[in-house]
Amino acid sequence: MEEEIKMIEKNNTWELVDCPHGKDIIGVKWVYKTKLNPDGTIQKHKARLVAKGYSQQPGVDYNETFAPVACLDTIRALISLLLRFMQKPSQIHYGTGKRILRYLQGTREFGIWYKTMTKSRMIGYTDSDWAGSIDDMKSTSGCAFSLGSGFFSWASKKQATVAQSTHYYKKSNLSRFIKK
Repeated sequence: MEEEIKMIEKNNTWELVDCPHGKDIIGVKWVYKTKLNPDGTIQKHKARLVAKGYSQQPGVDYNETFAPVACLDTIRALISLLLRFMQKPSQIHYGTGKRILRYLQGTREFGIWYKTMTKSRMIGYTDSDWAGSIDDMKSTSGCAFSLGSGFFSWASKKQATVAQSTHYYKKSNLSRFIKK
């Protein structure tokens, strides 16, 4: 843990700031879990930083953590997979269904708001930092597309392998966003 914090400080990826007036600081807690194989041997150790939320109740759902981030297509796919097992569901299917419903409950007010405009233009932005990572010399590229007054699609991806030439990288970088 300390090694990772030192690396974050070395790369200047965060800075300590004062708490804004009228805002509360939310405490966090590290939750450690050991994932076991069916035979009881350790498969892997997992750690997750979770907020000590005011909506969680100790003893009920305090150690359950989930990130409420998904798009509608992902939710549709998960529900369709879940429905395949509804004829003879098991405990894991009930848990998955509960998790999906919890996500939907927590995000029912979310949405993208577009201001009414007489002319709507689609604008796309792309950028790359060309070997910007000092740790492994890999590039990070990203794109964002807007329609009217709001963004509807965005992506950021770190290069999987270091390219032999910049011509090949530019070509593969462009094709990555065209496929979507």
